[in-house]
Amino acid sequence: GTDPEVGPRVTVANTGTEAVTPPPVEMRVGNLTLPPGNVGQLAPGGEATVEFRHRFATAGPQVVVARVSAGDDLPGDDQVERVVAVRKRLPVLLVDGNPAGPFFDRAASFTALALAPAATVAVGGGAGDAYLMEPKLMAAADLTGNTAFEPYPVVVLADVPRLPAPIADRLAAHVTGGGGLLVLAGPRCEPGFFNDWTGGDGRLLPAPLGPLATDITGVTPALATFDHPALALLADPKTSDLGSGQVAAWRRVEEDPEAARRVAARFTNGVPFLLARAYGQGRVAVATGGFDNRSGSLPARRSFVPLVHE
Repeated sequence: GTDPEVGPRVTVANTGTEAVTPPPVEMRVGNLTLPPGNVGQLAPGGEATVEFRHRFATAGPQVVVARVSAGDDLPGDDQVERVVAVRKRLPVLLVDGNPAGPFFDRAASFTALALAPAATVAVGGGAGDAYLMEPKLMAAADLTGNTAFEPYPVVVLADVPRLPAPIADRLAAHVTGGGGLLVLAGPRCEPGFFNDWTGGDGRLLPAPLGPLATDITGVTPALATFDHPALALLADPKTSDLGSGQVAAWRRVEEDPEAARRVAARFTNGVPFLLARAYGQGRVAVATGGFDNRSGSLPARRSFVPLVHE
């Protein structure tokens, strides 16, 4: 997006048989050249990663080029190019399965405000020009056969019990074609529906959901298990306070070897906290507890906002 700085990373590898000290890595974004990054000496087979900082000023496709002027015998692998799709807005549809009562007692409210903390979001309005994320709240009961998922690159099902078959099929097709789906598996969601939910790439969820478990003292996310790329910014206890967030209710998960590979993070009791999988051209993620004040204190952590964004 055009709102924050990003940190593109470049990995330089020495595939030769002698130690080398390559020149600094150069990065160009469009017509702008960023300050170079030093690599240092690389042993045979060694790698080093250089991180840059850049804020995209305009939306649209941007060409990013990274290069090391190594002067070796294989110049073809000294440069890499990528086309990055920079967004001005990222519309997100949040379907609330517990839409009754005060705003902050609902299943999707804290997630919506984490995406765009604008007062207008709470009354069903847009977030305004200051935010990349454009959350749209909708009660699960308001989904119809005419609801369009295509305008929303990401759909969040916040404690939704189940979906009618025609709507479930259309949402599965949306994910297969490249959409993102985040399921917040709160106390109202029905595992039978989600475990049987299939589409063009088989079962949607990364693993079968089980019954609801509770602990009055709560369990906490184990930061040492945050090994998914989307959680890299939140794994350091020096900067992340998610490890102090209490979760009092969560869904058990049936783990087979395939499901275990899809676990992105766990609680301190070893139960999966977040799971993710590629689905067709899209992606599905599942949080085994809700992101609301009924399930625990995660929304009160400072790191809850970057958790939702990542």
